[in-house]
Amino acid sequence: MLAIFALALCALVTGCGGSDSTTVAGTSAEATKETGSSAATGPTQAVLRPVDGSNASGTISYKKPNGMPLIKVRLQGLKPISGEEQYVIWQLGSRHDMMPVASYYAGKDGRITQDIESSFEPFQFLEDGSKTNVLVTYVAQDDDWREGLSAGPNGPWDPLIVGKHLLEGEITGSLVGEGE
Repeated sequence: MLAIFALALCALVTGCGGSDSTTVAGTSAEATKETGSSAATGPTQAVLRPVDGSNASGTISYKKPNGMPLIKVRLQGLKPISGEEQYVIWQLGSRHDMMPVASYYAGKDGRITQDIESSFEPFQFLEDGSKTNVLVTYVAQDDDWREGLSAGPNGPWDPLIVGKHLLEGEITGSLVGEGE
């Protein structure tokens, strides 16, 4: 059963494109509810800041136009990569409670611009408030990374290989915790 889950997860997170088309901040669901801030009515997104001292940046936005979940990935300032190298976008509650959302190459312009339209797990975890942070990592060998997805010591949400931390941010906005 775990092997089937791992294969399905690998198929789901493999990115199709590139630029053409260890601690992360606290839980935003609690903060939004407690403060009643404008984040509850504004866009649901994570503004990503560099962890490695680079000039990389970006946003990951979550929307539900017409009820269909949509994730918009907008990253820039990345090193162009291809082949076995990948940038992996994670959604997490902590280092030992995380899941990959997608993996991509960055083209010559150092950008990743993708829209993911799907009703898969990231929205469930965003809406229940359990995984409200985003981490972008660099993985040099994507085969090793994929093999380590389901082999973590605490199950599939605790991957063996995460990669080098590049960008991180907290998801805030109206969709965070709405399913609680």
